[in-house]
Amino acid sequence: MKKKLPRQFTKERGCRFVEFTPNSENVKQAFERSQKLGVLENSFTYGAGRMTGFLGEIAFELLYPKSKYVGGRILSHDYVLGRKKIDIKAKTCGGKPLLHYTASVNCSKSRPPTADYYYFVRVKKDLSCAWLLGWISQEKLVELGEYKRRGGEDESGFRYKVSGYHLPISQLKTPLSLR
Repeated sequence: MKKKLPRQFTKERGCRFVEFTPNSENVKQAFERSQKLGVLENSFTYGAGRMTGFLGEIAFELLYPKSKYVGGRILSHDYVLGRKKIDIKAKTCGGKPLLHYTASVNCSKSRPPTADYYYFVRVKKDLSCAWLLGWISQEKLVELGEYKRRGGEDESGFRYKVSGYHLPISQLKTPLSLR
């Protein structure tokens, strides 16, 4: 039997992404979380990405209501779902993402990612829509992801601003399959 999605979520037939339409209360909650956090020391967006990140977290918690938010007090992950420690990774985008786009987890080679799972979200620049893309375990991220150093370039000439693991969205597990 197919799982019924919460009210603000839709899934197009044949598309692996789940689309989230935030309401004003969701945006307000993301703003309040971002104000409480302030600007992190090494932020290359100088705090501008906070709304994207927090809106991605809110979308996740609405899709997975049994998850417990711990991001306000723990730095290694944002949620606990059962015994799983899950970190939400959200990026800003201009439109619907494509499967060849990249999912990324920033970290240094000497300090690999520590959450059990990483869940990826893309949030439209105007905060009107978010796409829940999927997830991957920490082990698979390190196994399948390609580690890129800060300043390195990909084949299209994109220069990485931060070191970390990168892999195509197509390699993620589907967004509704996390249990």
